[in-house]
Amino acid sequence: MLSLLIYAVYAGTVKNYAVIMCGSKGWSNYRHQADVYAWRTVLINRGFLPENIITLSYDDVPKQNNNTIYHTCNGPNLYEPNVINYTGADANKDNFFKVLSTIPSGKGGFLKDIVEILVIYINHGAYDMLSTPNAFDQPIYTDEFGNVINELASRVSRVLCIVEACYSGTIAMHSRYARNVMFITAANAKQSSYSYGYCERLGVFTSNEMTYHLLNYLDNIDNDKRYLDDMILYVRHKTNLSNVVRSGLTKTIKLKELFKTINKHGVNNSLGNTTVVNKRRRRNINTLTNEELLIIYNRIRRTLAANIDPIKQEPLTEIQCRKRISATALQLFINEYLHEDNIDFLNLVSDLCKDFSFNDISQTMHEVRAVEVHNHYRARRRYGRNIH
Repeated sequence: MLSLLIYAVYAGTVKNYAVIMCGSKGWSNYRHQADVYAWRTVLINRGFLPENIITLSYDDVPKQNNNTIYHTCNGPNLYEPNVINYTGADANKDNFFKVLSTIPSGKGGFLKDIVEILVIYINHGAYDMLSTPNAFDQPIYTDEFGNVINELASRVSRVLCIVEACYSGTIAMHSRYARNVMFITAANAKQSSYSYGYCERLGVFTSNEMTYHLLNYLDNIDNDKRYLDDMILYVRHKTNLSNVVRSGLTKTIKLKELFKTINKHGVNNSLGNTTVVNKRRRRNINTLTNEELLIIYNRIRRTLAANIDPIKQEPLTEIQCRKRISATALQLFINEYLHEDNIDFLNLVSDLCKDFSFNDISQTMHEVRAVEVHNHYRARRRYGRNIH
């Protein structure tokens, strides 16, 4: 399943645009169309104008169940009549690309408009391809999608694409994108993505794993100081069956720059989800025990000792090392796996700076994180969710 979200901010006073497409049809794909209505609900709740949210969906599922559609089994009915801009056969690749090509332009500057775009595409995916309701006639290939996104990026300030689909990592990996384009994909280039939230009453899944947690975060976090990376870390923690991948634009972005904020517009938990979002900046979701952290540290030190010669220059002090940890991507490791009671791990990592360069420590830690920690958690979890 593939879900790609395009979001646009257009303004002197910022005006937000979103383009959301569902590329599937039929009752068995209930979750795809439910995600479209859920995205629309959450974005309006955060301050988007309804007319600035452009949706493409076959929209046959609600009509099969008395004009109802649910993002959670016991949540509110999200269906609204006549809010999908392109329905039935009109929810196709040509109209999707047409919408993207007609987004208002604006790259900022003195008294000039600023446009930031968020793109959402929801459907099944394959290697180097996104599916559509008429997939055999109109699949979306990586290269043509890349051309459309780059043309859009040339006219606007920033583009954020969120793709929920099997093998969605190929979309970001196999094209050269402009520097103002960023992707968040539900899986890497070799993985399936997964459905989420089975509803026995309906006999279907009502959402997709990454999208569910992404929407739950946006639907509950109203802190103006949160960053996009905070959301990505949360979603990575909660998405257990595939690897959520971020690629492209690396600039630090405040969440409200792209998604506005609940506390000025709407209410918390408009979708009625039951998953509690921890609102503290440092997450405490997949924390390791002291013993597990010591194993990870020893693995890092052994790997360094086996492959890297000790540095000969003056080593960093512990304070200098801690500052470097906080100022780099190494903080991602700390945020994801360190809990507040375990200060010893920071001391151990700081101690490595006495013998090895910081760049070598950082690279080795990321390798260990990807191989040891990631596989460790996959092995510990036992879920039986449906594959897309």
